Amino acid sequence: PRNQYARDQRWMSEASDDFYLVAIGASAGGLEPLQAFFGALAQLKNTALVVIQHLSPDYKSMMGELLGRNTSLPISTVEDGMEIRADNIYLIPPKFNIYLRDRRTFGVSPKPSGGVNLPIDVFIASAAGFYHRHMVAVILSGTGSDGARGVVEVNAAGGLTLSQSPETAQFDG
Repeated sequence: PRNQYARDQRWMSEASDDFYLVAIGASAGGLEPLQAFFGALAQLKNTALVVIQHLSPDYKSMMGELLGRNTSLPISTVEDGMEIRADNIYLIPPKFNIYLRDRRTFGVSPKPSGGVNLPIDVFIASAAGFYHRHMVAVILSGTGSDGARGVVEVNAAGGLTLSQSPETAQFDG
């Protein structure tokens, strides 16, 4: 059995060549596939997972509690300057977009007022620039085009992109 303290103390170094980042974008109808994904997830090694879900600014998200029922991995809401740690799940905070400042540190910025906000694209495109072939982008149920530009960036950087089948998505836009 793995030592919980040792796992929590591990963090990805900039020189690490075996660390992977998995970004999971979800919108309308994304909760059920997220729960199924984390319920079926095998034990990770040197991988951080980031969930970017469209959230209403007035809505108190219960995402951490809901996903916590399906995984034993630590779940945190991203804060500005937070370090990325292996074998952890990170959630986007309400009213903010997240991005990577560098290969191991999150940045947080307020959502733009007015206009279209594409938090999935913002995060995935920033991460692809640092992780290249060590990046996986997963796009789940939703409407609109958020995530489409980000997966193009991941593909161009040599990473892997996956999407939920339209047949299983609650919203397949």
